Amino acid sequence: MVNCMDALFWEKTILFGRFLLAFVVIFSIIPRFIFSRRQESSIDNAVSNYVIMTMFLIIFGYILAAIKLFEVLGISIVILIYAVYHFYRKKKNENFLTSFNIRMYDLLENKEKVSKVLNENLSDKRKKALNALKKLRRPPNLLTMLILISVIGGAAYLRFYDAWTTSAPAMSDAYVTLAWMKYINQRYIFHDGIYPQGFHIILASIYKFSAIDPLHVLKFTGPFNGLLTTGAMGYFVYRITEKTSPALLAAFIYGIMGGSFFDDWMRQASTNSQEFAFIFVFPALFFFARFVFEGKIEDLIPALAATCAAGLSHTLGFGYIGLGMALVGLAGLLTGFRKRWRRVLTIALAGIIACLISILPAAIGLLLGSQFHGSSAEYLVAQSSITYIPALKNLDYAALAGLLIIVITLPFRREKSRAYDLLILFFASFTFVLYRWGGYGRKAPSLLQGRRFMDTGSSDQYRIWDEFFGLPSAASEKKMCGNILCDGHLCFYIGQ
Repeated sequence: MVNCMDALFWEKTILFGRFLLAFVVIFSIIPRFIFSRRQESSIDNAVSNYVIMTMFLIIFGYILAAIKLFEVLGISIVILIYAVYHFYRKKKNENFLTSFNIRMYDLLENKEKVSKVLNENLSDKRKKALNALKKLRRPPNLLTMLILISVIGGAAYLRFYDAWTTSAPAMSDAYVTLAWMKYINQRYIFHDGIYPQGFHIILASIYKFSAIDPLHVLKFTGPFNGLLTTGAMGYFVYRITEKTSPALLAAFIYGIMGGSFFDDWMRQASTNSQEFAFIFVFPALFFFARFVFEGKIEDLIPALAATCAAGLSHTLGFGYIGLGMALVGLAGLLTGFRKRWRRVLTIALAGIIACLISILPAAIGLLLGSQFHGSSAEYLVAQSSITYIPALKNLDYAALAGLLIIVITLPFRREKSRAYDLLILFFASFTFVLYRWGGYGRKAPSLLQGRRFMDTGSSDQYRIWDEFFGLPSAASEKKMCGNILCDGHLCFYIGQ
């Protein structure tokens, strides 16, 4: 029995290694070659590349699936064509092409050694890597890195435990996700009706490049999305506060302590398009805010890409980004109307463009004779009475105390800091009101009420939480916007 468990563990480890390699190649290595470096910071550039590559894959995934060419070769050809276009667009001057041809002939004629050329190109990267290692060896940086590894490791352990021990999907929705991923693999769009297929295109793309069973792609992607959301939250707090401690604290609360106030914990480890769309909320909010508050035009493209990626995946995440965009504009106008009103109009135009891009697949589907997915359309417009208010917990009160601190210190902050604080104040207040009283006492969309989810997979992901912390974690009925969205922002208040 022990040998069988060990064999299963190592088999899952190898499969996850292939999954992770495919993810890194698609979303990290390839974007570095085909996209321009838009950000000065490496972490900003990595996030920018990820959101842009996601939108790129979704859009061309729709096209390739529609024309029955969605295969590794088809995706690779599209990437290659774009890479060649980008290369000649960036390096189209004649002097560069001439010097490039001369260098190639010198290499072919053995006038220059290939090893010498490679050493010249790698020397700068070696120096940067050595400098980074020297900085990492310093006690404060080493401690920060150890804490970061601990937070990521703990969050990953809680989310991936079910993926490593069972093969059954964690929620009933996952079976639909698995089926739609397979339909995309077979180049069928809207097989069961019109529904955003962005996430399923990403799943199918990872499957194409990893060459592992679709079930394993499904099992690994859900927990991995939870880690990406945790990372996006920490990234947002880090870039806003410019401090690592609040970012690590926010990631710790959401990533590891989430079970103490996040009732639908199973959604942290299951694979759904809704959770995938939430990955892009914080990056989009940050890039839009920095564009409006600081005028960094290079942030507009990744902000738009993140918004489109969410819109092409799930409407709830897309709507929440829309709320954030409105509040970014309001905070910008209140803290500097004269120099920011044009930027506010720009993000309004970006929002319109994102809406058009997001509804375009559905419009084309309708023109081709498809109908909206039945159960999703019914749930979206269903009306139901909400007769309860969710109880506040200790972390909720701590978050409200942090919000009060922001209100008290707001008049004493600098203009740029005041704009960010005002954004957080608005965003937090709207989220809290929606979480606490959204739809209470009247007929409201079922989307605001929440659902009781049935776990069709193993319950070990909840048992492991009880063993690890001794805290309750059973899934229960709670408001959708509260249990998925608000808790993340409570982490930010405490980080502040």
